[in-house]
Amino acid sequence: MLMKSESYRHCILVLMVAVLSCPLAAQAAKMVADADFVSTSNDGCTDTEVNVFVKRGKKSGLKKVKLILSITQTDECRGRVLLSVKSKKQLKAGEFTVRDGKVVLNTTVGMRERRTRKKHKVKVFVQWFADASYVTGDVSRDIDEPGKFVKTAGKRRKTLCLCQAIGYIAQGTKVIIEGPAEESSFAITE
Repeated sequence: MLMKSESYRHCILVLMVAVLSCPLAAQAAKMVADADFVSTSNDGCTDTEVNVFVKRGKKSGLKKVKLILSITQTDECRGRVLLSVKSKKQLKAGEFTVRDGKVVLNTTVGMRERRTRKKHKVKVFVQWFADASYVTGDVSRDIDEPGKFVKTAGKRRKTLCLCQAIGYIAQGTKVIIEGPAEESSFAITE
């Protein structure tokens, strides 16, 4: 995990290498968008971590867009887990869009708590904004889901776009986390 100052230095270096617009218009390409949100309560006790991972297949049919959402809240002062949920969802048309230089996720996800099996409905809204830089290279492995890579049939051209993500995750009227993501990226594979 890059520290923020390291991330900014990385952005400056990449900006010097390629000052081009990230190719978001590649509608036929495979795309992965990822954002990690992290926060700590004002009293320093409650830590919240949210990972939003979206993968669109090469054919952008309705059943080819998958969301994986993980939410963990811990009370560090009392040493206990407050919330731990993970869910996978096939997205419907319009819930994940690419246009006007940004990628937008806007959906509601049903989730079940791992420990208590309690059900939750969570509203997820995230926007990824491309900055002016990207890195392109050939890869022989592709990400399938967080922490899981698969070997591709031959080398594929992949573009990693540097970006900023901002959004919120809410349960009913209670906001679980909001604001800019700690880390975010999206990648396009041709």
